[in-house]
Amino acid sequence: MGIHLKQKKIITDALFDKKPNASIIDLLGKINWIEGNIDEAIKLRTKSSRMFKEAGNSFKSEQILSWLATKDTDKKLNIEEKKVDSVKKKVNKNKVLIDVAKTKIKKVQRKVLKPDSEPEKIIIDSNKEVFTGSGFIINQGKWIVTNKHVIKKSKNIVVRNGLGKTRKVNKIRYPKNKNLDLAILVLSNPFPKNESLTTKEIAKPTVGEKIFIMGYPISSILGRYNPSITQGIISKNSGFGELPGEFQMTATLNVGNSGGPVFNQNGLVVGVSLAKLDKKFLLKQKGILVQDVNLAISGDVLLNFLNEPINNESNSVQKYDASEIYKYMRPSVVFIVSQ
Repeated sequence: MGIHLKQKKIITDALFDKKPNASIIDLLGKINWIEGNIDEAIKLRTKSSRMFKEAGNSFKSEQILSWLATKDTDKKLNIEEKKVDSVKKKVNKNKVLIDVAKTKIKKVQRKVLKPDSEPEKIIIDSNKEVFTGSGFIINQGKWIVTNKHVIKKSKNIVVRNGLGKTRKVNKIRYPKNKNLDLAILVLSNPFPKNESLTTKEIAKPTVGEKIFIMGYPISSILGRYNPSITQGIISKNSGFGELPGEFQMTATLNVGNSGGPVFNQNGLVVGVSLAKLDKKFLLKQKGILVQDVNLAISGDVLLNFLNEPINNESNSVQKYDASEIYKYMRPSVVFIVSQ
């Protein structure tokens, strides 16, 4: 600990000797974290992330933001709520409440539900910009899980599930941790319960396990009705720079996959699709040409957001192949359109 204090003094002195830069402030934040000064560490690293971004180093800024997104995982969830379409409801500000069965699910049991021959139409305002993404149904059909960046600042949001049914969103719930890229969309009219996933079907990911990502990538070209599925493995249990709370996978993400579920062979959601590494940026900034590196938010981080215990029973559940995952999980995967 004495070494840390000595380093901290040297860095602090440097801040007074010259104009502080992002790297020095970030290093000081790391030392405060090691010393247990959590609030000060988060404050300093947040400031350094902002400075890196202002200096044009978006990659480093995002690295720090991803680290910050995992740092309140031991605290009770607080949520912020945003009204959509002026629908008013009472909010429990201290935690997210979910209606789930108390009995443990020993096996994922689902029936194959046939999609409509013609999906319900999504009406949009042609004079406004349109954003699309993916998500999945939870809480007995009442909620949609997605990424915050998919719907942020949107005033009108409509979702359509893999069977072709549409629902309007009347409320958005965000984590109090503004760096956590998750959101809950509260539906004005729930989907049927048998089209919903439960929190017992969300689990912590394991390195090396086979996974399947589902969603609606490049919807303007590939289509907006039938979700796609891609398989791979979890290649690393951390994000860029060993950041916890995320994992890397070999299944390829494309624009529109964000917010969609990452299933394992047991039919459990082990992650939420997030982003892929910007290859052009790395080539330009670092001179490094990389292959696809794809990221997801870990299932345990999602469970923490939902105030639910971590499920560690995935090994006892039946295994499925890609075609089975697709036909069983299709009803729960949604296409999101926001304006």
